Amino acid sequence: MKRKLIDQMLYPILIGILVLITLPARSQEQSEGTRSKNVFVEFLGSGATIITANFDMRFHKGRNDGLGMRLGLGGGSVNNDYLIGEGSVKTKLFTVPLEVNYILGKRRFAWEVGCAITYVSISEDSTLDILDYHSENFETGNVIVSYIPIGFRFKPDKNGFMLKLNVGPLWNFSAPNLFAEEEMVFWGGLAIGYSFY
Repeated sequence: MKRKLIDQMLYPILIGILVLITLPARSQEQSEGTRSKNVFVEFLGSGATIITANFDMRFHKGRNDGLGMRLGLGGGSVNNDYLIGEGSVKTKLFTVPLEVNYILGKRRFAWEVGCAITYVSISEDSTLDILDYHSENFETGNVIVSYIPIGFRFKPDKNGFMLKLNVGPLWNFSAPNLFAEEEMVFWGGLAIGYSFY
């Protein structure tokens, strides 16, 4: 059952990656110059965790606006103590955001909108001691979340510092009711990085 669920989540990610790899190859024949690329660290945002490292590029050469893609790796860890007894719960997240985005504006300040699908692997390690009772538990799970960021991007004309800020809805695809109130939250992200051609 778990294997089937993992397969169902990985197929859309793999198909998305293949589509994004072939799009730049097609536009390469039509354009001259080099593509605008960005490397950045994002806090929250499409990575759906504390921090992600990302690579972003435009599909069309010689432009720092228009259609593009972003791929990242992220993670985070949280420790919580039990209110009763001794012990703790350690939760670790590993995320892989895949996003298609569009930058509107050729100047340094531009608007950005995107659609991200993020694979999230969750592992939880817990211990609890109450009087003579002791328990240890380790659980793992995988979910797919989606984020629709809308915000702005401050970018250089050629090489240099870039900054982006976005907000939007984040929801859990693995939930039984996709739009249930507790499964959809208002989210945001802040990214700092470097742009180059």
